[in-house]
Amino acid sequence: MQDPRSAETAAVFSRQAAAYASSESHAFGGDLDILAAYAEPGQYYLCLDVGCGPGHTAFRIASKASVVIGVDIAQGMLAKARELAIQEEVNNVVFQQADAVALPFQDASFDLITCRTAAHHFHDLPGFLTEALRLLRPDGRLVMDDTLSPDDGAAAEVMQAVNLKRDHSHIGNLTAAQWREALAAAGFKIAREAIYEELQPYAAWLDRMAVPDEARKEITNDLMTASSEVREKLLVLDGDEISNLRCAKIILRAERR
Repeated sequence: MQDPRSAETAAVFSRQAAAYASSESHAFGGDLDILAAYAEPGQYYLCLDVGCGPGHTAFRIASKASVVIGVDIAQGMLAKARELAIQEEVNNVVFQQADAVALPFQDASFDLITCRTAAHHFHDLPGFLTEALRLLRPDGRLVMDDTLSPDDGAAAEVMQAVNLKRDHSHIGNLTAAQWREALAAAGFKIAREAIYEELQPYAAWLDRMAVPDEARKEITNDLMTASSEVREKLLVLDGDEISNLRCAKIILRAERR
């Protein structure tokens, strides 16, 4: 039986598939360039993209593999990914529904596993990392890419609160140190690491999740009434309006220890 929390996540992101498909930061973000570089040399037979959404990462690594399998819990995302695959004429990517902690594949099946901007929705991140280790071939690699929690405790608390109001399926972001610890605990060693900083247009960030007006007001109030130090860390202001959020992502290439 599917975890009710996973069912909620699937429903939320099925509704927002079109918004994520057209999101520039998801389709073209600089972190995607780093992820693709970390996936080199690109002589793979079978690759897996977990939390594939509308397929942006799967499409990007398709030229590096014979076959890419994209999995997501949201059927709406998978439908959009299949639609885009036809439009982009990408013929070596297939999509199927699966939960990140119960992936329906045999041990040591994949040369490369990627996961981009999805892990902060996973209800059992250690469970996913255990699955990734199980599925990787002995010389395979895992490339993770996810939004970071600020190291500053006050800023992290504010961002967690507003993320939950924006998206009830949000679980939580890790700090860079917590990512290193999680991968080590799962049996990985980190081969490469990068931090990518970007500005997220504030209105688009809210629009992507179709945030209702009342929640938008609450989120904006939470951000604007935070301490000046927190506002400086998190926001770019245009007069009295929020124009952008300051966001950071971590990209990690990991291998078996």
